[in-house]
Amino acid sequence: MLDQQELMDYFENKFDPAYTHWDDRLWEKDAARYKEVGEYLRECKALIYKQLQTWASPWRAPYFDFVQEMTPSIKALDYHCGVGAVGLWLRRYGYQMDFAGLKSECTKFLRWRLERRGITAQVYDQDKDAIPRYPLVVCFEALHYYPPEEQFELVRELARLGQVVIINLNTRNVVNFSTRPYEQERFCFPVDVAGLLEQIEQNYSIVRHKVSNVYAHLVAFRAPEPNSVPEAAPAREEVNDG
Repeated sequence: MLDQQELMDYFENKFDPAYTHWDDRLWEKDAARYKEVGEYLRECKALIYKQLQTWASPWRAPYFDFVQEMTPSIKALDYHCGVGAVGLWLRRYGYQMDFAGLKSECTKFLRWRLERRGITAQVYDQDKDAIPRYPLVVCFEALHYYPPEEQFELVRELARLGQVVIINLNTRNVVNFSTRPYEQERFCFPVDVAGLLEQIEQNYSIVRHKVSNVYAHLVAFRAPEPNSVPEAAPAREEVNDG
């Protein structure tokens, strides 16, 4: 459920309740201010409302269930974290979370949220900071913001940072609570799910691949230590929840 009080406390007299509803006309007008995806992700304050709404949706419950099914409560990194919704949710279930994201209005809000809760955690600038390797890296709802030629490079970066990596691969042509029509048109790129799965399987060990809510491919894979020789891939589990 969306915590409007938190938004009201953060934005104070600039809080706009209109953004707590999925009014695509309002969102499209706001997004039109930005020329390219990097500017949009870094400067758009309305994304704070949007990301909180996205992760308050029951459609996102299978993502969290997938993480808990795959790994115990261990030290983990929420990569491309935005407002930190994923990491803060996992923290409730015992995961020791740090965060990495673009230097943006969303991560500024995240730092405020952590201070408000009395939580000590690292918030890395994913473009500049030296980020150590973690037992688990989770990266949700990020690939579609990267051009196709850069998407596997993001996967490689995640593999460098995590012993186990959990990501989602979504098709662009599905209108869902994560990418609205205006956003898909202006800032999102197509994701070749089959092609990326093949690349991941060729380079890493896929442990589990689960299709949830029809469009969401949830993937967990193991990554070797940097500069090590990967072992033969074990049999992986395929699950389709429809």
